[in-house]
Amino acid sequence: MRLICRIIGMVMPGVVWAMSLDSSNSDSIRNAASTIAHGAMSYYNGNVSGQPEMVGDLPDPYYWWQAGALWGAMLDYYHFTGDSSYNDVVIQALTAPVNTGPRHDYNPPEHFDELGNDDLGFWGFAVMAAAERNFPQPDPSVPSWLTMALNIFNALSSRWDTTTCRGGVYWQVFASNPNGINYKNSVTNGGLFQLAARIARATGQQGYADWAAKVWDWCIEIGLIGDRYTVYDGAHGSDDCREVNYVAFTYTTGIFLHGAAVMAEYTGEKQWADRAHKLLEAAAYFFDNNTLYEPACEPNDSCNNDMKACVCRVHRGRG
Repeated sequence: MRLICRIIGMVMPGVVWAMSLDSSNSDSIRNAASTIAHGAMSYYNGNVSGQPEMVGDLPDPYYWWQAGALWGAMLDYYHFTGDSSYNDVVIQALTAPVNTGPRHDYNPPEHFDELGNDDLGFWGFAVMAAAERNFPQPDPSVPSWLTMALNIFNALSSRWDTTTCRGGVYWQVFASNPNGINYKNSVTNGGLFQLAARIARATGQQGYADWAAKVWDWCIEIGLIGDRYTVYDGAHGSDDCREVNYVAFTYTTGIFLHGAAVMAEYTGEKQWADRAHKLLEAAAYFFDNNTLYEPACEPNDSCNNDMKACVCRVHRGRG
């Protein structure tokens, strides 16, 4: 069932499948996963669109970060099922210059009009998964998956800003995108936290674990992670992050949960295991009668495409 949740967690919003599923039967789970994977990939035509800039991207109304989430889910699909049907498309998407950018850090000029620091997290999660699972990388002109994950980390960590809020990374990269340019949010900083933790585990280098701890401590200090481990949306640098936006979304809890679990595994420290456990307990807020939902928008039917794609990151974090 975990595989089903991982794939559903990034599938484009508004899709409903009618399928039979026996959660105790591995063949039934694989068949259901195959159906969902096929449905997810039906949204992608960037490799046959005749538009080179669309390779690896999704058409409107979806965003570039959702494309990164798609490739991460398809990596999960291959890892858990062994079905390599989509591998060539995934490799093409993750190595296309229009996505990697000239420095192979996933800051491509082709996407500057929509590029946010949170986007780097989702592409980084996918690239890091490829590194962790030794996913094929047949093009010798492109750096290794791990090298590109390091490049993404370096890009994000270089944007750590201490002029306001005593630290943190802003949501947006460019002033030309005014929506959130002054906002330090949990998804961006959670992305940096999780990447640092996973790179520490992959390389054994303490400096990355130190970065993960630094981001965590800052989120606690500012109040983005509350006393009961609810992960809140963000705060504005204009008031030095004194006023936290106490909206909570599923995906930020999942992102921090994954990172904390990795830190617990890597360090062997009880404090990280306790933090992961408390985040897992806090995730109960997102369940109603054992059904995962987005309480910030579902009760009043106000979820946009971003919000709809957030659901199930909690399951990915639990995985």
